[in-house]
Amino acid sequence: FCAGVIRAIGRAEEFLDSGDDRRLYSLGAIVHNDSELERLSGKGLVTIDKEDFDEMVSAEGEVLLIRAHGEPPQTYERAASLGFQVIDCTCPVVLKLQQRIKEAYIKHVEMGSGQIIIFGKIGHAEVLGLIGQTDGTAVVVEDIQMLDEAIENGSIRLDVHTEVFSQTTKSPAEYALICSRLEEAMAHFNE
Repeated sequence: FCAGVIRAIGRAEEFLDSGDDRRLYSLGAIVHNDSELERLSGKGLVTIDKEDFDEMVSAEGEVLLIRAHGEPPQTYERAASLGFQVIDCTCPVVLKLQQRIKEAYIKHVEMGSGQIIIFGKIGHAEVLGLIGQTDGTAVVVEDIQMLDEAIENGSIRLDVHTEVFSQTTKSPAEYALICSRLEEAMAHFNE
């Protein structure tokens, strides 16, 4: 497992072994490994999905673990409104990326224009957390073909300040290709 997941599992075990009688919920699977999930479930970890979370009425005094992928700001707000104590296990690398995207978004709002593109897998938990830093305005592209389609249909503009970020687990070489293709399209647009 990556360091962020190892850290999240360690924090979960620490809580589950502490003798605290409160329930520990994980919003989404803490790790993509069935054996490890079964082991942690046996210790008392309860994995819930977004639908379970959205349907909850109260969780006063319960504990919610935010896994290494991170979450959008709205998740933290909802957890607080339900009464959860939050153990935030967002990977430090993901957290830094979220902060950089939030800063870029604020800059674009202050300038009155701009766009943020995220190279990543649509629907992936980390990507949802990244999009949340932009109030849902970032455009996500999974590959060159999707980038080309987004340029063609106008989802990606070629005439505004643009910043491109990548999901932490994506290929740096593929990210470089995405950036290169976008730069090329912007240069042709501005000729």
